[in-house]
Amino acid sequence: MGDVWIRDTPFGPLTDSLKIAEQFDMTHPHLLRAIDKCKDELGTESKYGLCSNLIENKYLSGPKGREREYRFFILKSYVLSS
Repeated sequence: MGDVWIRDTPFGPLTDSLKIAEQFDMTHPHLLRAIDKCKDELGTESKYGLCSNLIENKYLSGPKGREREYRFFILKSYVLSS
């Protein structure tokens, strides 16, 4: 699992949905659907911490002059305190 985390910050390790899809050999749209489903089912439950650990963002990709906006998620590590 160490290869999934792309950078370490003062707030803990971060990764994004693109890296996770690549690591687990999934297509990014399928992973986005799974994240959306989790957010729909568990997002309102503060005990799961999804709201504070998933940050939706966008990036541009495609040929120059015809770039398209795509969405992805930045994920923060969730560390349980003992």
